[in-house]
Amino acid sequence: MSASTGLGSKAFGMVIGGAQVRSAQRLFDVLNPFDGKVFAQAPEGGREELDAAVKAAREALPAWAARSWEDRQQALRQCAGVLIKNKDSLAQLLTLEQGKGLPQAMAEVKGSYAWLDLAARSPCPNSVLREDDKVRIEKHYRPIGVVGAIVAWNFPLLLIHFKIAQALLAGCTVILKPSEHTPLCALEVARLYNEVLPPGVLNVICSSDKDLGRHLVEHPGVDKISFTGSTATGKHVLSGAAKTLKRVTVELGGNDPAIVMPDVDPAKVAPYLFRGALGNSGQVCMAIKRIFCHESIYDELCAELANVAAGTKFGNGMDKDVVYGPVNNQMQYDKVRELLADAVEQGAEVLCGGIPPASKPGQGFLFPPVVLKNVKEGVRIVDEEQFGPVVPVIPYKTTEEAIQRANATTYGLGASVWSGDVDTAADVAAKLVAGTTWVNDHGNIIDGAPFGGAKESGIGHEGGEEGLLAFMQLQVVKVKKGQAKFSRL
Repeated sequence: MSASTGLGSKAFGMVIGGAQVRSAQRLFDVLNPFDGKVFAQAPEGGREELDAAVKAAREALPAWAARSWEDRQQALRQCAGVLIKNKDSLAQLLTLEQGKGLPQAMAEVKGSYAWLDLAARSPCPNSVLREDDKVRIEKHYRPIGVVGAIVAWNFPLLLIHFKIAQALLAGCTVILKPSEHTPLCALEVARLYNEVLPPGVLNVICSSDKDLGRHLVEHPGVDKISFTGSTATGKHVLSGAAKTLKRVTVELGGNDPAIVMPDVDPAKVAPYLFRGALGNSGQVCMAIKRIFCHESIYDELCAELANVAAGTKFGNGMDKDVVYGPVNNQMQYDKVRELLADAVEQGAEVLCGGIPPASKPGQGFLFPPVVLKNVKEGVRIVDEEQFGPVVPVIPYKTTEEAIQRANATTYGLGASVWSGDVDTAADVAAKLVAGTTWVNDHGNIIDGAPFGGAKESGIGHEGGEEGLLAFMQLQVVKVKKGQAKFSRL
């Protein structure tokens, strides 16, 4: 373990009912993706810990749900204060377990703060639907109950807050389960937040055994599942939750297109497209994964993207000025490498980077950014979600053709259009089948708007009023006015 980080000897614990739970005999290793070496260990949870967390969450639910809206808003503000107070240590921990550069890690911490702040300023959604001299009809939104929140490894801190901020505001209690690749930020945040939250309101369990997630989904004491991860796993989540008719929100994969119109200056747009595609080393559900560029500027844009890649510093996220770190884990490294090798075999031209060496234990998962030219549909790197630092650039002739090709996918998470003519770009964006479409931007979701996918990219939303109401059960109360005919008086 790395002595220089000070984390090798740190005892991380699950948080259940407000207490840290550790077991020296049941631990699993957490790797630094840069060098593939163990730098910390996390506690190995199982059915016993899951049952204890569900029990704690159910016992805490009545009192938490009974608190006023304003009290719960204040609790989120207190959590936000704790987060910012510990921002430096959390950013370092995030870089060590996820791999991203410290600037991106700090941006993720601040994005988590923003998500808490947005939730804390949300008004109570209860309202009077109708009132006259005969009847008053009210809409009451009650907490849905105990929430199981399952998050992926690409944004292990931000994804936590996508779920817990609105769930806690709604009056729900939460059982959080992070990825086995990135459990530490979840464990640390839960420990910190339990300094200001009542015991049992926020619990966290973790395991190297993927079955723990399945048991959480199927547990009869859990009322809702909020999941972020792959589409394949999301389908299993939906199947498992159906056994008890749990409410479910699933934010899944994407194969986001970006359409670059012919009026764009390639030199000006290339840095923005590059960040949209390869931020977090391409490990973003709504990253640009296919760039459709008009044929008149195709060669120039490809060259400019390669220039941006050549000037980008990637490597150990703990090093100064490194923004782009490694791929997070061996499974993903091997998958992206396989897709890239397949594209090259089918004639794709590599403008920068290249096929990295086969992964070996203890060598890390560095994967330099790759821009591909002369690639099209029918090649896996275009048709599938690569979720890594490789982006294909594809020429098109007409706008209608670009729209049709952009929509020719089972995914529908995000999409963008880039043009100097904003009105025309907005018209094109409206024809793209996606949960969110951007004009001259891509990936910004920390603005209070709801976020969710179309087609196989998800069900439901996070953020905005829609995201909040997903953690609540609507109850309509109808009060008949006038003297009650059934009174003894």
